Amino acid sequence: MRPSHIVTLLALATLQACAQPPTQPLFAKTDWTVSAVSCPAGCSALTRDFLQKQLGQHITLDDNHFDAPFVDRCAGSLRYLPRQQPVADVLAELRRAAPPNAKPLTPASLGVAGDARLTTATALCREAAGEMSYQRLLAIEPGRVLVLFEEQSVIELR
Repeated sequence: MRPSHIVTLLALATLQACAQPPTQPLFAKTDWTVSAVSCPAGCSALTRDFLQKQLGQHITLDDNHFDAPFVDRCAGSLRYLPRQQPVADVLAELRRAAPPNAKPLTPASLGVAGDARLTTATALCREAAGEMSYQRLLAIEPGRVLVLFEEQSVIELR
């Protein structure tokens, strides 16, 4: 092999190693349980009843799955777009999407400090028709995940 080929191969190997930094999983574990539910912005009796029935349900959550009895399964592939956001930005995003008569969510209603910086994520499901927003995770912590549900209710996983 000529020296120029060896240099090229070494350069390619170095570029590949640099382009593929080791990544940590987004979630600390795979098996979760619905530990609490809430309607901090207010929700209908039907939604509250449905949420109460989710308590104790098993959830599988990892970098490629979101398997929960309260959502339809993604029939294609799933990926997450994680972000680091101040809680104020997360709450402002939710206020923009809330109906006019909804009570505003607060850091306390999410169980976080007012100056918290949250790891959040949007789960995207890619199916034959394309990619669509699937689930919104408001906070991802080692021992807890907050999932946004209908009527701005919140499902807590532990």
